[in-house]
Amino acid sequence: MRIGVTGATGFLGKNLVGRLKKSGFDVVALGRNRDALSELAGSNVEAISADVRNEEQLAKSFKSLDAVCHLAALASPWGRWRDFYDINVGGSLNVLRACQANQVHRLVFVSSPSVLFDGSDLVEATEDHPYPDHYISSYCASKKLAEEALRAEAGEVELTILRPKAIFGPGDKSLLPRVLEAARRKRLRRIGDGYNEIDLTFVDNVSDSIVLALVKPEVAGKTYHITNDEHVRIWPFIEAILVRFGLSVRGSIAFNTAFRLAAMMETCYRPFRIYEPPVTRLTVALLGRTQTFDISRARKELGYAPKVSISEGLARTMESLLERV
Repeated sequence: MRIGVTGATGFLGKNLVGRLKKSGFDVVALGRNRDALSELAGSNVEAISADVRNEEQLAKSFKSLDAVCHLAALASPWGRWRDFYDINVGGSLNVLRACQANQVHRLVFVSSPSVLFDGSDLVEATEDHPYPDHYISSYCASKKLAEEALRAEAGEVELTILRPKAIFGPGDKSLLPRVLEAARRKRLRRIGDGYNEIDLTFVDNVSDSIVLALVKPEVAGKTYHITNDEHVRIWPFIEAILVRFGLSVRGSIAFNTAFRLAAMMETCYRPFRIYEPPVTRLTVALLGRTQTFDISRARKELGYAPKVSISEGLARTMESLLERV
């Protein structure tokens, strides 16, 4: 099979390209970072510079593909709605239409369980959990719209949606590095009582789930939550990591207080969307609310089982992070 991967130069994208290559697939890696693309190019991997906002570029790049994994997205707690919409919604539709134009009948879309998140606790949420009536982040709202748009227009394209939660691992430049940077700047406070639980997913496990979705046509039209299936108390987890770097949190703050302060900051920063506030409502909610997900459907229908545990994944990640210090 010849597989196209959008967002191939990102954290998950690089991991997936390597996984597909090892599994014997021919890969077309698509992204905007030309330097990163050149590092991916090689045996069984063709690297093509393409922007998901450009349907014509995608249509040319998708020729002779058997399937596409759509990973490219704008994932940030802050930004302009127009950018989130153009990339996450418009870009996803461009990918679908490029598939349709080239008779590519298999599309795996990597979404996020944040499509279910409005800032309230989520406990063992299934894929049938309804979308909320409102969102506290443009990212969450745009990913929800992308899911709806793809389902509505998929037609004969076999669409499978995966929702991996909080991807981490060596090479991550977002999740743990952002926490460490906040601690270094003395801006990190424990939010709430510290007992909230979250799900995490090691990056290799996410790539495994994508490969399973590619090779199982019977999962077309389905949506699956993907996690490590190990609920983690987020603050003890964070504090254990900080100790390794000689860092610590600066006390604690009540969730409601932190949320109100974040809302005030967003109001002040809203006219200048290119600048991110020191803290956002999404960041507060991600760190202060419980977010756990039921993956029994993925286990049963997709055949997914996380191979790398949280403890092993964290050890690998810490080793990588310490090498950068």
